[in-house]
Amino acid sequence: MKTIKILSLALFLCTIILNSAMAQDTILSLMKYKSDIVAYVEILEIQGGEIEEEGVEEWSALCKIIQPIKGLIKKDEEIRFRFNIFDFQNKREPTLVEKGKQYVMFLKGQSGGVRFPSDKKIEVAYNLLDRWVGVLPYHYHLVHRLTKYIEEK
Repeated sequence: MKTIKILSLALFLCTIILNSAMAQDTILSLMKYKSDIVAYVEILEIQGGEIEEEGVEEWSALCKIIQPIKGLIKKDEEIRFRFNIFDFQNKREPTLVEKGKQYVMFLKGQSGGVRFPSDKKIEVAYNLLDRWVGVLPYHYHLVHRLTKYIEEK
């Protein structure tokens, strides 16, 4: 009887783990599908802090493509994306990205060009697919998983 309880518990835990992994795969697959650009990038520059409206700052970042995953982009190409930072009641959100760090980006849509302090003029900018999960810290397995989704389609 004790063996059956242990096996039942083990089966239950395996089911929970598999369902969790399948849910993550479904979310990543959906994010990849809804994005125009998915790429593993390094952040080269960040600029902004322009007040869009009270409590909302407009920021942009210049990044270099390390590995394109989806979209009409090439390795070593530089692209720009926009993001907002909220500041309410003197509680400012942290910046989504940091210069020199690597991320996986999910981008959608385009907006006009901007000039960076390095004097690089980028004609096209993208918007984050989602402000909460549009930027994920780089991890080899994440890039591998996303690349697998592309190859399966």
